[in-house]
Amino acid sequence: PALLAAHPICDTTWSLHDLLKAGRAAESATLTLLERTPDVANNTSLRVAAAHAAPATVIAKLIAYMPGSVHAKDGQGLLPLHHAAMAGGARRKIAHLVSLAQQSEEVTKAAVEAVRLLLEASPDAALVKGGNKGTALDYAKHYQAPQEVRDLLYASMHDAFGNPLWTQGR
Repeated sequence: PALLAAHPICDTTWSLHDLLKAGRAAESATLTLLERTPDVANNTSLRVAAAHAAPATVIAKLIAYMPGSVHAKDGQGLLPLHHAAMAGGARRKIAHLVSLAQQSEEVTKAAVEAVRLLLEASPDAALVKGGNKGTALDYAKHYQAPQEVRDLLYASMHDAFGNPLWTQGR
């Protein structure tokens, strides 16, 4: 954020997906672009935002503009919820060479909020299996997502008595 303040390279001339990949640093430019041209968002926008730990304001705006994108699967059969579950994981950060010390708290918060918003928009999404690893909870465990993310997913996959709900898919 300090570098961008000194050299503001993120602006509304960037594509929506490029802005989404910049995360919190491009939050205001992303929101401005969505306000000016809401039709720029498509079914993959929410997945890109979730995968790159976009701020909750951006996730909420994308869900509002494209509610059906919560159910849009990518080529591997993954929903935006699967990507959000992976985004805050330690293994994901290491794989993408992101400094754990710098990003940990910010990425964790963004991942928790993204998972919460996606579950509010579609509670059944937690029960959908995608790819080879299963549900969003399975991905969260595999990528060592923060406990708060795993707790949200676990709660959405079990009834009030702690019994697992049936999963859908592979």
